[in-house]
Amino acid sequence: IKKITFNDFQKTLKNKQFNNAWRRGKFLIAELKNDPHKLIFHFGMTGDFKYAKKDNLNKEDKQSAQLIIEFVNDYQLLWLNPRKLGNVYLVKDIKEIKTIKEMGPEALKLSQKEFLSLLNEHSTKNIKAFLMDQSDIAGIGNEYSNEILFQSEINPHIKIEKLSKEQRKKFYNTMKKYLKKAIELKPPDIHFPDSWLLAHQKDKKCPKNKNHQLKKETIAGRSALYCPQHQK
Repeated sequence: IKKITFNDFQKTLKNKQFNNAWRRGKFLIAELKNDPHKLIFHFGMTGDFKYAKKDNLNKEDKQSAQLIIEFVNDYQLLWLNPRKLGNVYLVKDIKEIKTIKEMGPEALKLSQKEFLSLLNEHSTKNIKAFLMDQSDIAGIGNEYSNEILFQSEINPHIKIEKLSKEQRKKFYNTMKKYLKKAIELKPPDIHFPDSWLLAHQKDKKCPKNKNHQLKKETIAGRSALYCPQHQK
């Protein structure tokens, strides 16, 4: 993707209005009114926004902000990126970003038939690797992949071809259910229900049986947390 100077970046956004925003995978895409450019954010693991009146923003927020957008109402939108793992793009076509161009279908937009077909296409792949590969299926982060597998009672090591038809259908319904619930809980400031795996990342106690210890290991290059007893 072509890099631009900050002056050009600033000139493009100056005196413009945002008129729409939507998500694609782990990217947030903001559209400008009467301008083909799109401002795109990739937050990394710890990125966030803060929107407040200029006088109400503290020094720490401003120091960790990699981008500050000022509005005519004296509010500012801060793109907080303390670990500097995120990226911001200004493009006319979102497919200029290779990751978006190669991205698979959105998890929440797939019908059961489409999802089962997608599993068949990647049948030799490890189920955890499949969930984490944005070119296979988009919009599922590492923690939620662990949650979906746990609630589906599927071991993260298993290959897709080993899953029965019933397991695949259960997996689809569970994926839809827990992704929708996660959105309702409004991350990141959320308290997960005790029945969720994500509520026990620290104590490592299985939500279904507190006598069972959760296991953490690296699978497909990502951290996997699961219950060996309930996900055999």
